[in-house]
Amino acid sequence: MTALIRSELRKVLTTNTWWLMLLGVVGFTVIALLVNVLVVASATLNGDPQSEQFGLGNDAAGLASYVYTSGQYFGTLFVMLLGALIVTNEYHHQTATPTFLATPRRVRVIVSKLVGAVGIGVAFGLVTMLISVPVGALYLSAHGVGSQLDQPTVLATLGLNLLAYAIWAVFGVGIGTLLRNQIAALVVCLVLKLVAEQAVGLVLTLLSDKLDQHWIMNLMWALPSQASTVMTTATRIPDAPVWYVGALILLAYGLVAGGLGSLITRRRDIT
Repeated sequence: MTALIRSELRKVLTTNTWWLMLLGVVGFTVIALLVNVLVVASATLNGDPQSEQFGLGNDAAGLASYVYTSGQYFGTLFVMLLGALIVTNEYHHQTATPTFLATPRRVRVIVSKLVGAVGIGVAFGLVTMLISVPVGALYLSAHGVGSQLDQPTVLATLGLNLLAYAIWAVFGVGIGTLLRNQIAALVVCLVLKLVAEQAVGLVLTLLSDKLDQHWIMNLMWALPSQASTVMTTATRIPDAPVWYVGALILLAYGLVAGGLGSLITRRRDIT
């Protein structure tokens, strides 16, 4: 199994795809960090009550967690895309047949891809934190908030941020195994993350207003990106579930996608 995982990692690291994705993650992390610092400066440090909508309040741990997880939205998108490519590249380059001939137990191949994707996702998450944590700590300390890196809630948020990257990578592998076609898988990933969730959120908002039923808005927390936000927010967002509910929701998406993909690949004709 270890050899299979090494092989999957080698397939990724010997192409240009991974570092192009990493450059995208770094770029969006820098942009998000700048935006989040400005939000903290204008909305919270200046006492604007509107900051409650970000789940920040005036809690120092919440401020730190918000800044330290900068770039998660687009960062997880890139690891999701990379997870899909880990699978679809096999079909695109017609290496799936020799791969499964070398390892007839297909589930082992998919599991190795999932493990490899998790490792890459965590690595990408670490890169984002290597950017956001030092810069954020310096900024918060300079403004009298302190780095808060000695607070258990902040440390837990950092760990959960890495878990989010890992789960989104698994989600991508699941989509790749379900669709196989590289372009289709990438388009679905982009649509799910950038369009579908926003469309569903809009529909739920309209329904909530039209029917005057506030509980409908709570269904938004079941969306993957919203669940990801909940699990990495140190200060609870108003009307949002607790962090571990968000973690369980996101984990369920990853397990369902990965499980279905493994089951289908096991029975599917590869040729």
